[in-house]
Formats: sequence, C-alpha cells, structure tokens
Amino acid sequence: MDKLATYSSDSEDNCSEEVSKGSDSSRKTSVSVSRKQKCFENENTHYNSSEVKLGQENNTKINFFGFDGDHSGKNPKETESSGEEENRVIHIRGSSVEVPKGDFWRYFSEAEVPKESENAADSAESRKRKFESPWIPKKHEKVQSLDTSKTRRHKESHKKCGRTNYPDSPVSSSDSYQSHGAGAEKHTPLQSDLTVKVYTVHPKISPHLNRHHGNHCASKESHRWAAHTGVINRISWCSVASFSHLLLSASMDSTVRVWNAWGQQTQCVRTLTPHSTAVRDAQWSVDGRRVLSCSYDRTAAITDVHTGQCQAQFEHSSYVSAGKFHPVTPHLVVTGTTDSIQVWDTRQPDIPARIFTHKEQLGQTQDLMFSHDGQELFSCGDVVTRESADRSVMAWDFRTGVILSNQIFQERYTVTRLCLHPTLSQFVAQTHAGYAAVFSTQRPYKMNKNKRFEGHKCAGYSVGLSLSQDGSLLYSGSSDGRLFCYNFNNGKRIRTLNSGGILLDVAAHPVLPSVVAGATWDGDIVVFQ
Repeated sequence: MDKLATYSSDSEDNCSEEVSKGSDSSRKTSVSVSRKQKCFENENTHYNSSEVKLGQENNTKINFFGFDGDHSGKNPKETESSGEEENRVIHIRGSSVEVPKGDFWRYFSEAEVPKESENAADSAESRKRKFESPWIPKKHEKVQSLDTSKTRRHKESHKKCGRTNYPDSPVSSSDSYQSHGAGAEKHTPLQSDLTVKVYTVHPKISPHLNRHHGNHCASKESHRWAAHTGVINRISWCSVASFSHLLLSASMDSTVRVWNAWGQQTQCVRTLTPHSTAVRDAQWSVDGRRVLSCSYDRTAAITDVHTGQCQAQFEHSSYVSAGKFHPVTPHLVVTGTTDSIQVWDTRQPDIPARIFTHKEQLGQTQDLMFSHDGQELFSCGDVVTRESADRSVMAWDFRTGVILSNQIFQERYTVTRLCLHPTLSQFVAQTHAGYAAVFSTQRPYKMNKNKRFEGHKCAGYSVGLSLSQDGSLLYSGSSDGRLFCYNFNNGKRIRTLNSGGILLDVAAHPVLPSVVAGATWDGDIVVFQ
C-alpha cells in the first residue's frame, strides 16, 4: 500500500510538472484570446441581438439565425447618424421577418419570393420567366451571324451564281406551295428541303427496274399538284432509272424545282434558285446529280441537286433559251442564244470553248438535241423568211462546228421542239404547222413524208412532245388543254386526255409503262397513268 501511495504521488507530481511546463508555453496565447474577448464584449454593447418576429399577433422573439450581433461590418455610429434601423424587415406571405443587415439580404425582396396564385397557368408563366436565361434570344430578336472573311467569300460566291437568298435569308415559303386535287398546301422551303433524302430508290420504281413491259397509252389522270406560281416551261424525269421518281420543272417564277412525283409528305424535295428571272429550260445531267438551267437573265447555271449550290455559271450576251449536257463527255455543255450556239467546259466556265455561228441570222435558238454518239448537234430556231425555209432545223458537226445541213425542214414554219428516238436513228420535230414531223439523224437528214402526227394545236406556244421508253408511243401537248397519244409506227392517234389547261410540255416516264407527266400554263403538274 505504501508503494502504491508513493507511486500515485509521484505520478501526480509528474503531471503537475508537465502542466506547469505547458502553461508557460500557452501563456501568451491565452492572454491574446482574453484581450480579443474583452474587445468583443465592449463592441457588443453597441449592438442589439438579431431576433425574428413571425406574424403580427405573435410577439415572441426567436433567435432565428443563431447568432447575436449584426455582422454586416458597418460602424454603429454610422447607423445611428443615418437614422435607419439596424435590422431589415421583409414581408413574406403576410408575415414580417426581421433579418440582419448583411450582404446576403441586400438584394432580397418580396418580388423574388414566389406567391401562391389561384391560377396555375400564372404560376407556371412566372416560373418560366424566372428561369429564362437572358442569353437566349427572344423570338422577335434576330440573331446576328459573325461576318468573317470566310463567310463573306461564301456569300460572294453564291451571289455570283445568282443566289441572293443564301445563306442568311431563307427561301420564302409564301410563294411555295403544293396540292393534291383542289386543296393547296405549302411545301418545305430550301433549308428544310436539304434534310430530305433525294437519291433513294422509290418502292414504286424498284419492281420495274430490270423488267421490260409493253407500253400502252395512259388512260386517266392519276394526280396533280400546284407546282409553281408561274408558267412551267419545261419538265423532265431524272435520267437515271433508279431515281426516275424525281421530276424536274422550270418555271417563269425564276425557280427550278425537283419533285418526288409519288411523295406523301414532302413532295418538293429541292428548290433551286440560281437565276434572278424566268427560267426557260432545265435538263438533268447524265448521272442525275446536276441540273443545267437556262434563264432570261442571260446566264446558264449548273446546280448540284443534293446540296442545292451553284457549281458553275455561264455568262451570255443575250437570253439563254436552250441547253444540253453532252451525252458522252459530261464536262461539256451546249447552250443556245440569239444567233449563236456556244460550247462550254465546266472546268473553265469563264469563256466558251467554241461558238457556232452562221453567216446569216439564226434567230433565237428554240431547242438543242444531240445524236446518240454525240458527234452531231441539231438545233431549231424561229427565223422564217418569205421565200425560203432554211435554218429552221440545222445539223452541226460538234467537233469542228461546221454546218452539215441547214435545209432539213423545207416548209415555212418554225420548229419549237426536238425529240430523239430512244432506239432508232430518227428524231421528231414539233412545228407550228399543227403537226409533228419525223426526220433521220443520218445524212442527208431526210424527212419522212409518209408519216406525220396531226391533231394537236400549237397556236404560237412552245408545245413540247416526248417518246415512250421503247419508242412505240408519242405524247404531245396542245394549246387546247389536251394530251395527245400517237402510235409512232403508223402515226395514228390513239387517245386524247383533258388536262384542264394549256399543256405546254409533256414527259414520258423512262421506266414505268403508260406513265406521262404534263405541265400546264397555270403552273400545275399533272401525272397521267
């Protein structure tokens, strides 16, 4: 026991020694803390405790925020001199709340507290305004695009090609509409047209691609739609059989449009605007990816159908009324204008590669046509003299530009359209004499006087004609609003169908038998089947 008592006393002495040593080291810290505490107590005499009053009837004071003084950092003398209260009172849903004057409550107001509304729509609208980002532009505000050097060059290139509505201003959809039957609906403009797939095999075309059907004349009108706001000068099916559901149309409303003839929702898949005035002619390229258009703005343009961008533009000194792609060399293009025919190379579109002229006036070129091998070029014009009928239909050597014959059609009538037979060495010419004549594509280019197609009327219009895929049927428009179907072998009329207006152009389908499309003076496209 004595040992235990001595051990405990020794341990207590050791602990006291350690405490005395530690007290010396912490003496300075304790003194500084005590001084700060005294200063705080002296300062606290000038402040009132922060208390909260909830409601007007309940006067009990609650320390709502858990601290005593106002820690806003202001001098109490300044508050006394300003005459303001030390605490801030806000009203929340009928209750008065005292809050300390600090940075947290500086911008707090009753407007920021959502109030209960009897109408749920009002509260939803208020929440929408509350969380609306100020960086998102409103509907009435226009977002300004960055005008960089690259963007300026892009705009200038499209302006050169005649596209004044790209890329900032979209195509106005007020003038763009389509309809089935009597009702008309607006079709998709250019910017949304680009999202529509163009080159797909349509289910109506795919069963007939590798089959050879016998053609028979169309018997009724299948469907129609309002395609343009102006006169349609030319229509043409796509030259590629897999994509032959696409129909091209050129109009006096200065647009060229590509249609899905059997589309359910978006029938207009592309709207091309490479020209500023009326478009006279438009043709597909051999691969079906580009379109050559000729306009009264004295330019001819090649436009990519997939992107809608102008790839090349050819400047002329007069109106451009006809154009064709070369059937063998795809980078060569032929255009017809007043008193001349020009050959262009798409790789150098600044100047024409060759110019075909005659010692006398050729007039305005009405149409152009290549032979099957592309070695010979045929043209027709509107010049007719009183005592001679030369230069109505002319044959040119395409390689040299030499005139092979200028007296093919010897009657004093103008020729408006030329159509090549798909299998035979013959072509058909539409005349203003009220009939269509057949000529040979081989020298001396004689006219078949034993066969002609009569009955339809031109009456000064540039009425088109088309041959079926096997060449057994000939379709022709008419100024009296009817579609005429002839047997090509004997020239007899098979059937006539009413189109409801002046039928300016027709196009027989290259794959589907007995399907033909027609373009009217009123801007409608009619499909017969």
